[in-house]
Amino acid sequence: MRPFFFAGFLLLAAAAHPAHAVLRTAPEMQPAAAVAVPIVSRKVAAPGAVRLPEPLPGEVASGAAGRSRAQIGFARGVQALRTASEVSTHLAWAPSGADRQAAALAISSPGASALRVALKIGSLPRGTRFIFAGASGAAVQVEAADIEATVARNLYYGEDSPAAHLYWSPVLEGDTAIVEVDMPAGASAGELHVAIPLVSHLVTSAAHGFAAACAPAACDDEAGPTDGAAVARIVFTEDGVTYACNGMLVADRDPETVIPFFLTSRHCIATQSAASTAQPYWPHEGSACGSVAALDPGSEGATLLHADGTADLTLLRLQHAPPAGAAYAGWMVGAALRPVAASLGQCAAASGTSARFEAAYNAGLYQWLGGMPQDASDEETSAGGAGS
Repeated sequence: MRPFFFAGFLLLAAAAHPAHAVLRTAPEMQPAAAVAVPIVSRKVAAPGAVRLPEPLPGEVASGAAGRSRAQIGFARGVQALRTASEVSTHLAWAPSGADRQAAALAISSPGASALRVALKIGSLPRGTRFIFAGASGAAVQVEAADIEATVARNLYYGEDSPAAHLYWSPVLEGDTAIVEVDMPAGASAGELHVAIPLVSHLVTSAAHGFAAACAPAACDDEAGPTDGAAVARIVFTEDGVTYACNGMLVADRDPETVIPFFLTSRHCIATQSAASTAQPYWPHEGSACGSVAALDPGSEGATLLHADGTADLTLLRLQHAPPAGAAYAGWMVGAALRPVAASLGQCAAASGTSARFEAAYNAGLYQWLGGMPQDASDEETSAGGAGS
């Protein structure tokens, strides 16, 4: 059995710092490439089927939650799969290729536009991988090591709630989620201890409606020409409830690095367990300006670097690089900061965005972006770094 581990991550943190250690990513520690890891999933002959009942009217609670945090999905318990032993009764193993075996589950929630599936991992045979697929879109393969590292990251940052022990799948379009487990042929099914206690039932597609919410701010006349391509939607799940917020990529000061720092609001994401579920949706063909009919989903996962309650801003480092066409917004201080802040207007509160960003920057963002705190009256332009 494979124990939990966190390969490579602890190398980024100073041992003297607890929950929010300063993480300065060196050039050799670049993120993984953008993974729309589309694969050709093998069709398991008879996946175990679990169909949830029709949602009750009270469950379908969509709309604004908190400040500008749009709720797009609600939690549903999966009673038939709440323990590892119950999951095992639904898995029928069959050969899936050279020296591999696989089994699958089909979980349906009537009326869902999309689903996310929560996995609670006890132990996994070495070499296990999961393949997630919906009714449409490419299947996505996730290695067991990545799932274990996600949970370990939550625990490392001091979280020990039930949410911290869950791994949430990518968003899967449609009302049925396929979860395929693929492991070496010599592994024993008895070594697999995985429960699926929750799904998040999305009432709207995360990939639509971005232009109306974001493009006017992203295409502000005073914004830089690439700022629109720096803005993205981010979808995340807390206790089975899924939300959507906007945010943007920001460049650091090191010309040798292109690190996917992502700025959003603290009222959106304030914990590592929420950041671990974050899945960005990028403007199609790299531009949020004009009429955008849909967004392209990216790969989930982020590290929470800094959360400033006064400025209501959160800085994340995405686990995976954005797709080609995405831009990194340059950043400035003082009055010249407004072009960057304007692109964030739909996620941060509308008033005083520039002042709050500057306050957050001086409170600690510069530790990651590689600058120095500057006086609010300083209007000198700071270089935007690679990609800006």
